[in-house]
Amino acid sequence: MYLFVPLLLLPAMNRSKLKWLSILPWLVAVMGVILSIRFYMEVRISPLDIGKMYYFDNFLYLPYDPSVSFAGVFLPIMAVHTWKSSNPLRWLSSLAMLIGGFLALGSLMAVAQRAPLGLAVLCFAVYFGLSSGRSVRKLLVILVIMIGAGMLAQEQISSSFDLLLSKQVNYGANGKTDELAAVLQETSKSVYTLLLGIGWGGLFFDPTYMSEVSFTHSAFTFLLLKGGVIGLTVFLAYLSWISLKCLRRVNMNNLPYMLAAGVPIMIGLFFQPSFKTLSYGMLLTVLILKDKESIS
Repeated sequence: MYLFVPLLLLPAMNRSKLKWLSILPWLVAVMGVILSIRFYMEVRISPLDIGKMYYFDNFLYLPYDPSVSFAGVFLPIMAVHTWKSSNPLRWLSSLAMLIGGFLALGSLMAVAQRAPLGLAVLCFAVYFGLSSGRSVRKLLVILVIMIGAGMLAQEQISSSFDLLLSKQVNYGANGKTDELAAVLQETSKSVYTLLLGIGWGGLFFDPTYMSEVSFTHSAFTFLLLKGGVIGLTVFLAYLSWISLKCLRRVNMNNLPYMLAAGVPIMIGLFFQPSFKTLSYGMLLTVLILKDKESIS
C-alpha cells in the first residue's frame, strides 16, 4: 500500500486548494530531521561523537527511514538554492537548513550507511557543478560551506570516512548479492514461480540469515520473489510512469527535489527494505508533483 501512496494522495491533492508542491517536501525533510535528533537521543550521543564507532539504536532503524536521507540531501542543496545575499531572513533560513541537513547526514554516518552517503555526495556534486557555472555568488557560498564544514567537522568527517572504508573492506555487499542469487534460484524452480513468484507469505532460504525468511533487502528482489516476473514488471511500469512525469519537468528549479527524492528511492529499490515505509510513498508523490499538470 505504501508503494502506491501517490495513487491515494494525488486525487485528494487535486481537490485541495493547497500548494502541495511547496508543502510536502518540507514536511518530509522536517520528519527526517526529527528522526535524526531522536536517533542522537536514543543512542545518547551528540553530533561531535560521530566517527568514533558504529552506533546501534536498539532495532529502531531511525536513520534508515527514507526521510532522513532525503533531508540530508534536500536541505543543504536548498540552503544554497534559496539563498539571497540581500535578505537577512534567507541567511537565517539557509543556516537552519544546513544544520538540519548536517544532522541528518551525521546520523547516516553514525550507522555507517555507505550507499546513502555515497549517493548524497554524488547529488551535491551534480547540483553544485551545474549551479556554480550559472552564478558566481552561489559558487562562493558553496566554497564557504565546504571550507566551514571541513574546519568545524574535520575530525568527524575523516574518522567517519575511515569507518565507512573499513566497513566496505569487512562486509562488501553485506550479503545482498548472495540474497539476489538465492531469490533467482527460488523463482526459477518452476514456470509458475518464475511468472508469479512464491506468494505474499512465501518463505525462502536467505543465506544472509542462514534461515527461512519472508522478506528481502530491496524492492527489486522482494517483488521478484513475491510476484515473479509479472509482479516485478507491473511495479517497474509504475515506476516508469512516475519517472516520465518527473523527467519531463527537469530544470534547475526542480533539480533539488529530484536529486533528494531520488536518493532514498534508489536505496529502497536496491539496498534496503525502506520501500516498506510510508515516507517512501510520500517521496514518490513528491516526484509526481513535479509534473505540474497532475496537481493543477
